[in-house]
Amino acid sequence: MEPKKIIIFIIAVIIALFAAHHRWGDSSHAMGIISVKGGKARHPAVMLAGRRHYTQIVTASVAPPYRGDARIMLEGLPAIHYEIHLQGPVVNFDLKRRPRLEKNTLYGLEPGDRIALWVMITPSKSLAGRYTLAFYDTATNNTLLKIPFIFQSKDAQDAGRTEH
Repeated sequence: MEPKKIIIFIIAVIIALFAAHHRWGDSSHAMGIISVKGGKARHPAVMLAGRRHYTQIVTASVAPPYRGDARIMLEGLPAIHYEIHLQGPVVNFDLKRRPRLEKNTLYGLEPGDRIALWVMITPSKSLAGRYTLAFYDTATNNTLLKIPFIFQSKDAQDAGRTEH
């Protein structure tokens, strides 16, 4: 085997081991459908309460006939700090039109679009309870999708139940 191939293989193994060891603060992946009928979440995102930081991955498809812009909000009390980032392709060849995200609003959604968001949550204190990641049409303020975010205690997760 060539030394160059061996070096590339060793570097790839080191990167893979590092990536496997690293754990983001997310504990689930939420999925839903953005729709003029109010949307539908497949299931709530359930996360372990008490962490200082959460990274929640949210994917959604846009159901026909919806077309427009959607404001995204993390609703619940007490209010918590969050940021939303739209995942784009690693290499963008501009082969497909994509919605854009500015100040927590998705612009240019069209039927058939598929989006991937990273919701970065940084609570100011220990967090427990229910929140909702809500998508609203900017023109009508109608609900397009609501995904429950549940922050629950370790005991509740171990028991396999969801606190309400």
